[in-house]
Amino acid sequence: MSAFTLSHVVGCDAVTAFAWWTEVDRFRSWWWPQWPDTTYQLDVTEGGDYRIGTPYDGVGVSGRYTAVRPGSLLAFTWQWDGEPEIDHVTVLFTAIDASTTEVTMVHVSPGRAVGDGFQQGWTDVLDRLPGAVAG
Repeated sequence: MSAFTLSHVVGCDAVTAFAWWTEVDRFRSWWWPQWPDTTYQLDVTEGGDYRIGTPYDGVGVSGRYTAVRPGSLLAFTWQWDGEPEIDHVTVLFTAIDASTTEVTMVHVSPGRAVGDGFQQGWTDVLDRLPGAVAG
């Protein structure tokens, strides 16, 4: 089992930071915006499913939300299209003050080593979040 952790500070309160992960219009502004045909289906309830896919690049990921605590925690399974491994992702929202939140993502993969692909992919996605929040 291996894990990858990445944190970013965003300029908003923890409830709003959580909304950037759970409201489709906000989410699409920073998650894979470089692929204009990306689709986002988010049923952000415990036990609800999500799917993010882009036919342009032939990439897709899906899973199920396992914990949904607005302003605090979001946890979900993670499975790339065509891959048998099911990983687990936890996103923690920690208020630094009333208008700043640290967002920490932990991706745990029980079946494969977490290598450069994890770092490149998550860094690419999460580096856009602070800018999207700032507008």
